Amino acid sequence: MQRGLVAPPPVGPAAGDGSAAFATVTAELAIAPPGDSLTIAPGSCAGLTITRRLSLIGQQGETLPQINFIDVAGASTINLRRLDIGRLSVKNVAGLSRVEECEIRTSPFSSATAMIVENAEQLLVRQCEVIAQGETDGTGSIGMIVTGNSRVHVVECEVRGADAWYSTFWAWAGWGGDALKAKDQS
Repeated sequence: MQRGLVAPPPVGPAAGDGSAAFATVTAELAIAPPGDSLTIAPGSCAGLTITRRLSLIGQQGETLPQINFIDVAGASTINLRRLDIGRLSVKNVAGLSRVEECEIRTSPFSSATAMIVENAEQLLVRQCEVIAQGETDGTGSIGMIVTGNSRVHVVECEVRGADAWYSTFWAWAGWGGDALKAKDQS
């Protein structure tokens, strides 16, 4: 079922097509049945955890909805499109899943990896920017880690690790982070 616009604040009243407007993405996600498609209006959200088949699609326009983090765990499939995500984790996902036209960027003050994929049966990452911007102890953060038994297709994307850290105070410079690391059976 296609749901209406969700994000703080709601963009408008529900249409007569079975969709509804909700005050927050979290409120709608709590009641959305598996297979729902949620259209998200511009705004910001602290973070989401997705545990079932679901589509989150940013509303058309210049401004992408901002979500601090999305953790996907144990869903049968997911579809994320046109979102600005601070950190994305996709773990134990069966079926064909998609992450398209998204900006996945860590904060410059975070040492987190921008995107982690673990045991994803088949994941298409298309037309995305996956960029780590933070560093820790002079070592740049990693853009994307693919691990476990994952099959990931990265198409028309920019994937970057964090730049090397440099300080005029310290006599040494750090190392930049890897763009992409794949290990295990991936």
